[in-house]
Amino acid sequence: MSAKRILILAGGTGGHIYPAISLANTFIEHNHTVSWIGTGNDLEESVINKKNINFYSISSKGYRGKKLLSKMIFLLTFPARLLKALLIVKQVKPDVTIGMGGYVTLFGGIISTIFRIPLVLHEQNAILGGTNKLLLKLASKVCIGIPLDENQNHSNKFKITGNPIRDELLNFKKPSSDLSGPCKLLVLGGSQGASYLNKNLPTVIEDLDHQMKFDIVHQSGANKEHEVSYQGLANVTSAKIYPYMHNPSIFYEWADIVICRAGAMTITEIMATSNLAIFIPYPHAVENHQFYNAKKLVDGGAAFLVEEGNDFKSHIQLLLTDIFKNKVSIESMRIKARTMFYTDANETIMNICLAEAR
Repeated sequence: MSAKRILILAGGTGGHIYPAISLANTFIEHNHTVSWIGTGNDLEESVINKKNINFYSISSKGYRGKKLLSKMIFLLTFPARLLKALLIVKQVKPDVTIGMGGYVTLFGGIISTIFRIPLVLHEQNAILGGTNKLLLKLASKVCIGIPLDENQNHSNKFKITGNPIRDELLNFKKPSSDLSGPCKLLVLGGSQGASYLNKNLPTVIEDLDHQMKFDIVHQSGANKEHEVSYQGLANVTSAKIYPYMHNPSIFYEWADIVICRAGAMTITEIMATSNLAIFIPYPHAVENHQFYNAKKLVDGGAAFLVEEGNDFKSHIQLLLTDIFKNKVSIESMRIKARTMFYTDANETIMNICLAEAR
């Protein structure tokens, strides 16, 4: 197949940006030209390789869940952002556009369809995001990262592909673990950290049986390091706090248990790295999608789920105690998690895009 011009639309959070980077690299490896419309935020600036990708930005913040003033600003500036998307699309002349999420996808998606450029959407989560719902009728195909509820995926547009993931995690080999020494506990709060985990997990650990020993690596989020401390806890043999992890693969290899939020990419990385996870979904995520992300693994016997609330501490303590007592279940659950991973997501999504390209 001849080289194609690919336009990627992705911005805002790491959950949209990181799978888009992985997919962009796959296109580039197959000699296709990649352009990208993002928001130009700090995360995009730090991780997108602009030597290989023609990058454009349209400043955009969300609409759903925002205050009235923010919603009014979004609506008033919508025409200007749509015009900017039009100028970029006319310059790039893509053969196919793929929307990976974030409100910047809305502008580029609308303009692409106006110019009759095929639009492929990718949904990382178990429930369609707001932008993808708005663009659904305009899209030729929708790639699904985590299988949707049965009532949502009857359309012939939908194709379950899994989520694109970084190369170093595709062929990941997880060492076995028998918890013979201190339990190596990895705590991940997502790209922005999780104050709830920062503040509550030290008290969870503190009140466990002191015979249960832990080595802890905890990702707190930028400027949130002060929220978390394991200092002086009798059952913590070592603890390291990182505001952000640029290369989490080394910690996925190290960990016995991962306690984490349930964003789509965290779910995908848990499956890819064959880790045992206790998911703590962010309860204010749009349509509670993190709960449904985690539920896919939990229903498959591959992970645990604990929700925030009054019983959070006791539920986590019971789980950790049970894991220590029934160490054999760790390996079986890890195997189940890996079997739920879509190993060829990058290639599958690329091929769908190329098949739709004009």
